[in-house]
Amino acid sequence: MSIEKYFRVPVEMPLSPDVRRWQARLADPSTRECLFVRPREGLVFRPARLLLLMKNQGKLVDDVDSPWDSELNDWAITQGIRAETEDNEAERFGYALNDRFERTVLRYGDGFFSAVLLQHLRAEGFGSVSPTRDKLARLHEPAPAQGEAVSDCTQMIDSVIQRMASELLEGLKYGDAVAAAVLAAAVAYYLDERFSLTNALLLGFG
Repeated sequence: MSIEKYFRVPVEMPLSPDVRRWQARLADPSTRECLFVRPREGLVFRPARLLLLMKNQGKLVDDVDSPWDSELNDWAITQGIRAETEDNEAERFGYALNDRFERTVLRYGDGFFSAVLLQHLRAEGFGSVSPTRDKLARLHEPAPAQGEAVSDCTQMIDSVIQRMASELLEGLKYGDAVAAAVLAAAVAYYLDERFSLTNALLLGFG
């Protein structure tokens, strides 16, 4: 035995088991929808799942049920697999923002990231569109200190939002109006969870 084999064979990252399971079912041209599932139980949620839906003439005949995985979701988007409804699409993308913003949160910290995020969303017009308008109206964060860190953090946030917009338009082929509505609803979903807005209402603090 020798470790030299690792240097002779080209490195090719294998697909995850769930991606391979989904890929095997895409031979059927009707399998082009998915369903994001994350049931609420009081103040918490059950673990998120992503289902590939197999339909025949609009009727569900089978599904592939997988635990939520960002790699699987990203792959599904590259394959043009839309969620079953536009509302579910917004929830799917909104939940994915947890993974996609993680690097920025770790770099700048929760408080700084939150302040920059709210400032940027308001500056970019999210405060004037539904449903982000309602979420932002309930949030009051002090403006972060100005400087290079704010600019860098803003750019990282914006790149995530721009990626989402591109995926909705180019990857999933939504029209401009639907893509904009889904994007705003996804951001609202993320804000609601990050700042515990629904939980506050459930506890009587709304």
